[in-house]
Amino acid sequence: MGLDIEPLRGGMARHLQEFLDDEKILADEPFFEPHHASANAKALLNERLDWVAPPSERQTRQITATTTAIHFPQSIRPRLKRWGPDFPRFHSFINYAQFDLGWMAELLQYDYWDLLEGSPIDPFTRAQLLSLYLTQTNVPDFEDFVLFSKLRLMKGIYEGKLDIAVHETRHLAQILYSTETFMGAMTAIAILRAEGQVAEYLSSDVPIQVTDFRPVSRKTLDRARRAILGFNALFTVFTPRQVLESAFYNPKLHVGLCSGLAKGMLRSLLVRRLLEPKIDLERSFSTSFVALDKAVEANRDFCRISLLKKLWDQKDSRTPWMALYGEGSWDWLHIRWIQHVPFFRRAWGIDLASLYLSNGLTSYSSH
Repeated sequence: MGLDIEPLRGGMARHLQEFLDDEKILADEPFFEPHHASANAKALLNERLDWVAPPSERQTRQITATTTAIHFPQSIRPRLKRWGPDFPRFHSFINYAQFDLGWMAELLQYDYWDLLEGSPIDPFTRAQLLSLYLTQTNVPDFEDFVLFSKLRLMKGIYEGKLDIAVHETRHLAQILYSTETFMGAMTAIAILRAEGQVAEYLSSDVPIQVTDFRPVSRKTLDRARRAILGFNALFTVFTPRQVLESAFYNPKLHVGLCSGLAKGMLRSLLVRRLLEPKIDLERSFSTSFVALDKAVEANRDFCRISLLKKLWDQKDSRTPWMALYGEGSWDWLHIRWIQHVPFFRRAWGIDLASLYLSNGLTSYSSH
């Protein structure tokens, strides 16, 4: 069974103003300012991260040996996790010569990362589409970027070159946020928190001078986290129209917008063929999809999500279903027939749609 929808709808309306207030304040935070981007870090990162690169590219890399894979060193992982927010205090406990962090400097030549830009719709891309935007199975891989950032900051403290380290970690956070994925946005927030923990360490009578190091405040990061979670909960067929319009039709709201739009588009595509067709007496979702179409259109020029926009324009439910269950799956064959069975398609579609909802607005209930 899916979620009980009515309490979810009530929560959306109840917490809308808090969400809008957060977004209004965050609009003045430099980290989240929209900027023109033209150099995709896919050229660097997709080639060197095994969980992003297709098997064929991994094989090529192993054969040519022209690039080295980016792997977080397992030897330091347990200690970094054990040190937690106190990690800066242990900067002298590590032999940095054994770790390759040079890729973070190389990353400075890029200004965004679209993992799937220009990708063919093949089985590997479908799996990536699912794991990046819906099931979030790549969470451990994104967490490694936080650990890399902590290690880079510690190295900066140890060498007395924290300015350079912060420049690299801040850029990495911006690159991750630019992925327009929920995991990328939350990882960026975690990296910014790590910078704040370094600032706290420096303020405790540590004789290191750092120019132009202004960490994002903890209060601002808490606010950004709530807003990102909120946007990820709002693009659904069940969202009250006023809420949807307030969140997605306002060009001044943008923190977490694209990741929320991307996840919601994929989630809605899964059930569109079950919920959009209608005969008399069937519950209508046509106005919901019209509103969702308008929300996509209103943000078409702001959010890249190029592959998802293509699927949305084509009303392509097949690709996300193939991503979920595999080529030729019984579920896809089943949905092909179920979409033509009135009433039953509606009941099944509503239940499926509720399964993929996330009540991200609970963060407003608890703060």
